[in-house]
Amino acid sequence: MKVKAVDIVKKHKNIEYVSPDKGLAWADLVFVCLPLTDKTKGMFSYSQFKKMNKGSFLVNVGRGETTPIQDLTRAMDEKILEGVGLDVYEEENVIGDLLRAKMVQDVRVKRLLKFAKRENVLCTPHNAFNSLEAVERKSKLAVDSFKQLQKNKKFIWEIK
Repeated sequence: MKVKAVDIVKKHKNIEYVSPDKGLAWADLVFVCLPLTDKTKGMFSYSQFKKMNKGSFLVNVGRGETTPIQDLTRAMDEKILEGVGLDVYEEENVIGDLLRAKMVQDVRVKRLLKFAKRENVLCTPHNAFNSLEAVERKSKLAVDSFKQLQKNKKFIWEIK
């Protein structure tokens, strides 16, 4: 797999960084890991999806508001996106409360549930980072960090 990145901070030497437009036009798989800011809200809208290769895939693990469901739906209907993976959702806290209260008639809930039922959509409950493998890695890192602190009186990664 060839990987290119779009980031305002170019911190990895062996990765080619490209502009957002160039990245979208090039990629067959886009991972969205953005924080939610005024600039990123709705950043991946239908107009951005149109820049992508038909049949591309998109995974959002950052913030749901960066990839509006209505725009994802339209891009999938038009076969721009072949598949979508979401671990985050628009108005996630509100949606969660509505789902727990079984208020599935809310328009936002209905839209999300309809989208999630598509054959080529995978939705996880914003805790994919808690997979068995991830928990094992985080646990090992915590133990290694503690050992490092005991031995050298320093953390593995110091905050400066």
